[in-house]
Amino acid sequence: MSFTKNLLFIIIALSPFFASASDKKNDSDPLQQRAKSGDVAAQLELGKEYFKGIKRPLNRALALYYFKLAADAGSPEGMFNLGMCYEYGVEYEVNRHQAYYWYCKADNFVPALFKKALFLENGIPAVKKSRSYRRAIPADTALAKNILNDLIKKEYPPALTHQAKKYLQSSNSSKTEFSEAFKLLSLAVSKGDISAYRLLADCYEWGMGCEKDEKKAFELLQKSASAGDGGSAVKLGSYYEHGIGTAPDLAKAVEFYQKSAEFGEPAGMVKLAKHYSSGFILKTDLAKAIELCNHAASLNERSAFTLLAQFHAQGIGMEQDEKKAFMLYLKAAAMGDPEAQYHLAIAFKNGSGTPVDMSGAIYWMKKAASVRYVPALETLEKWNKK
Repeated sequence: MSFTKNLLFIIIALSPFFASASDKKNDSDPLQQRAKSGDVAAQLELGKEYFKGIKRPLNRALALYYFKLAADAGSPEGMFNLGMCYEYGVEYEVNRHQAYYWYCKADNFVPALFKKALFLENGIPAVKKSRSYRRAIPADTALAKNILNDLIKKEYPPALTHQAKKYLQSSNSSKTEFSEAFKLLSLAVSKGDISAYRLLADCYEWGMGCEKDEKKAFELLQKSASAGDGGSAVKLGSYYEHGIGTAPDLAKAVEFYQKSAEFGEPAGMVKLAKHYSSGFILKTDLAKAIELCNHAASLNERSAFTLLAQFHAQGIGMEQDEKKAFMLYLKAAAMGDPEAQYHLAIAFKNGSGTPVDMSGAIYWMKKAASVRYVPALETLEKWNKK
């Protein structure tokens, strides 16, 4: 058995001891007493307080102990909380199979039904380890669609946002589907779904399913960024940087890039790294720029690989290495980053870090141009004239 699994068993095994020790220190705590006597509502509340560090010291092991007590007592919410902990690796090792098990066990608890549908859309691959094997859970798109449609009818905000996102991201979406996405997002926003604000802002920015209104988009991002949404903070910074829906303000842009990085948003880390490397607003700090890029790259942010490639190509903060730059551009391009696709095409044309390959150059330049990346469109037009 692995060290990680041993550690997890120890945490769970000792949780009752921690809870008992905590109880002795809080004999007069009514919530502790109710949870101890089997009150499921108290167990859930106590678990949340320990999980978030609200009213009590942050203690995830104790939080899981109380969630498990509630789940064992038949609480769907307790089961859902355990599923979330398994899905995101909170104290437990990330285990999507176990997460799916708890979401299914929670039966008709709406948040768990939504999570179950998301897993069923793509299925869960088999997991093979030295001492264990978990069979794949096959995708069931029909069942997933039925669950999601039912949740949409019930106006469950995450389901509304999820369906709208699929409409917006599909290359085959029609005006009717854009209009439907706008309606779904408007409803989700009215119900307070923070993740819907940024997508609705996209609709207003580009006029998808509605009249174009950059000021409205800016106002939506302000609200979601102030609520702690890292992606909104990045986008708001970009609005300030390029004067979208507001007057250009680079200082404000950097402020929101910093906030997004603090929220753990990798795209914000890359934006901030660019400003540390340029030294225009922030004092030049190449070490900090590279550190931020590496952190974002560890979170699989494609733009981080692109910026690291540029650093290698130009010898910024490190030795110039065109081959390394080429490999990083290739990685980011394969992930769909248009800027990387553009630079990869130029590398193929010029033989930078790779042999000259005009077919490769044209292929990647067309890829970048297909998503309306302006430098690629302009370059492709020049190449076509020759």
